[in-house]
Amino acid sequence: MKKTIWICNHHAGLEGHRHFELAKQFVKNADIKVIVIASSFLHGPRTYLNDQEFFIQNIEKNIKYVWLRTSPPYMDNGGKRILNMFSYVRKVKKYYNQIENIYGRPDFVIGSSVHPLAWEAAYWISKKADSKFICEVRDLWPLSFIELCGMSPANIIVYFFGLIEKRAYDRSDKIITTMPYAYQYICNQYKISRKKIEWIPNGINTDIIDKALADEELNLPEDMNQYLEENWCAVYAGSLVAAECVQFILQSAEMVFEKEPEIKFAIIGDGHEKERLLEYCKKHRIENVRFFSKITKEQVALALKKGKICLAAHENVSLYKYGLSMNKLNDYLYSGRPVVFACDAENVVKDSGGGITMEYGKEEKYADAILRLYKMSEKEKKHMGKRGKEEIEKKYSFNVLGPKYRKILEDIESENMSFD
Repeated sequence: MKKTIWICNHHAGLEGHRHFELAKQFVKNADIKVIVIASSFLHGPRTYLNDQEFFIQNIEKNIKYVWLRTSPPYMDNGGKRILNMFSYVRKVKKYYNQIENIYGRPDFVIGSSVHPLAWEAAYWISKKADSKFICEVRDLWPLSFIELCGMSPANIIVYFFGLIEKRAYDRSDKIITTMPYAYQYICNQYKISRKKIEWIPNGINTDIIDKALADEELNLPEDMNQYLEENWCAVYAGSLVAAECVQFILQSAEMVFEKEPEIKFAIIGDGHEKERLLEYCKKHRIENVRFFSKITKEQVALALKKGKICLAAHENVSLYKYGLSMNKLNDYLYSGRPVVFACDAENVVKDSGGGITMEYGKEEKYADAILRLYKMSEKEKKHMGKRGKEEIEKKYSFNVLGPKYRKILEDIESENMSFD
């Protein structure tokens, strides 16, 4: 049976990103087409992909990306970004007929809430095409504004996005959330039936990682490779931004140095906090830390393999009681290395037993966990890492998540219909 799925994700990425990987799973062994509708203004580098107003990228036979030029460009999360969100909705409506003429009407439309206006665009398409609307929740709006930005619940922006959120949940045929306990908020706040909500977390393409690690030609930058091979290294790999709490890790590194100077720290990545963090290390004379520039995802897998343990931290925000879905933790745990993670919320490291977790803000406990792993036998560390990797393989690999998501879509339409 032929099916067409449209995905409205303003900031959709390519290989390794959620909807690219899900699309590959959707079309596998099934007569399904997937059309991803995204903005050509790239959120990360804050640049346009090209100068075209509308263009189609052929990923493979049954996967297409439609790129729309949204405006205005923005450099931060202020008013221009909000205008860019509205521009996305307008462009989706403007080019709907053109997309439909090429690929036909969708059977399912997934609206993914990097921002909630994508829900509006997706629902509009679903009504136009008489198709099923799936509301995908990746951030809880407007709760994120209240918890992370300190906005008042009475703020007009909070009120506006609250209306959109409620409307999306009410209108949807199914709600998919990346957070394991988001159903508690959705059900309590909006009286939505628990049966309407499913959990599909952010995943990892384990095939790409396995292939990369089997590639004998895959190399790290020479200085990084030497540092990792010559030292017992705790590795952080990710963005150097405030939300990642890298300074907390550096403060713990300073404590570790006082007790065990042989332990080294490799901080891999770039971001607006990098210069400040470098200055922090210089000012506090933290000598067991070395910074390296951003590398490819495949190289990250190799760096984690060469390191001894992985490091992450997340500050305390009540919003996270609904669960986390961090790509970084997937990468870390799949490496088979133990993870040290400071976070108050329930998380996959704690659930899997693939590392040591503690509350955020306790640098001494974080440092003690690193020292404990340093002294732990290789057999114990290997067993801990194995537990984490097995958890990722069972619950977070796109090889598992893709078929699960497809089954949810199949069940929406009919228990007796199959996509195969």
